[in-house]
Amino acid sequence: MIKDFFLDLFDGNLTAFASATLVILGNQDPGFLKFEKEQMECKEELKEVVRQISVMRRDGAFGKVVCEWRTEDVTAQAATHYVAGSGTLEFEHGQMAATIPLTILPAGRYELSSTVRLVLSNITGGKFNPASPGGKDSCMTEVVIEADPAIRERITRIHSALAVNWAKAHSSQSNWRAWKEQIKDAIKLRDDEDDEEPRTGVLSYVSLASTAVLVVPWKLVFSIIPPTGFCDGWCCFVGALMGIGALTAVVGDVAALLGCVMEIGSAITAITLVALGTSLPDTFASRQAAVQDATADASVGNVTGSNSVNVFLGLGLPWSLGAMYWTIGGADSMWLSRYQDKDFAQPWLQGALVVEAGDLAFSVSVFSCCATACVILLAIRRQAFGGELGGPATMAYVSSFFLVGLWALYVGLSCWYILVATRQ
Repeated sequence: MIKDFFLDLFDGNLTAFASATLVILGNQDPGFLKFEKEQMECKEELKEVVRQISVMRRDGAFGKVVCEWRTEDVTAQAATHYVAGSGTLEFEHGQMAATIPLTILPAGRYELSSTVRLVLSNITGGKFNPASPGGKDSCMTEVVIEADPAIRERITRIHSALAVNWAKAHSSQSNWRAWKEQIKDAIKLRDDEDDEEPRTGVLSYVSLASTAVLVVPWKLVFSIIPPTGFCDGWCCFVGALMGIGALTAVVGDVAALLGCVMEIGSAITAITLVALGTSLPDTFASRQAAVQDATADASVGNVTGSNSVNVFLGLGLPWSLGAMYWTIGGADSMWLSRYQDKDFAQPWLQGALVVEAGDLAFSVSVFSCCATACVILLAIRRQAFGGELGGPATMAYVSSFFLVGLWALYVGLSCWYILVATRQ
């Protein structure tokens, strides 16, 4: 017979702050058997391992209790994922716990899990918990066998190495084939497979003609760049840099010619036409990165990196070459006629690269103020909306107009200062 009573604890004001229920078990009750958990997990290892599954005896411990146990397939397969087993489980008088050995086999699983069921039945001298799975006639639990994270990581590394080796083994033919297809795609005026309905009429021919004149030459030039399969991508990397450099030079020369025809100073041409023409590709690439990425890290990093490359490579490389040229070759008559009367050139009359600051101080000051305002906007957006990009549509448009306004402000003030300095 089971008897219980309550124990309450009071403070000095006779206010109860804790209570407990005490259960007195009769010394003639054998209790009931149940698994410690109705479902448990086991990790597969690189070698065979034995897991001990606990069976508990509750609400009594009088006498000896005996029952049978066995394994059953659920999604796991005996002899593949585990060793099938059966036997007898005994609880001596007063014994409250026992274990069943379950042998887990190294099946080499990667992601999938498998389940095996343990069943207790045919009990003698006791009973099962009616509330547990199996009811009063049996008791059961399910053991889920999962892959060990270390094994998953090792298999991933092996798979990556095999994939790289397989790609290299077939690169001799596939790379040349990819290069050939790349050039063929560049010559195509349009891909009819992408069109739901064939385009006909005058507009279609005008579109094809404009594509042939404006797009195909550039596509054909850049299709000469080798695919990424050659030399582990280095040929593509170097070729892409050379192509971008050549395109930048063309844009710069065309912008300079346009500025000359329109009688626009070179400084204004540089911060409007050249800067806009060379930054638009980075802008579209950053937008594509923002659309495809869950965060704005790639797009913001691309903008920052591209502008850094423009400055470091576009200014650093020419200035370095110029400094080496004048240091090694020395000053000639043209250099002397231009700089020998300048105060700043007196220590360098043997020849040096000279870059006069001109309007650079004002331009850098305006740019620094605009950049500070842009960074403050990004910080506010992160605090208000949880990210630099996205958020409510209204605030996204407001942020866009604000950033475009900063660019217009920088260009306008720089052009105004250059015009004022030229007139003086």
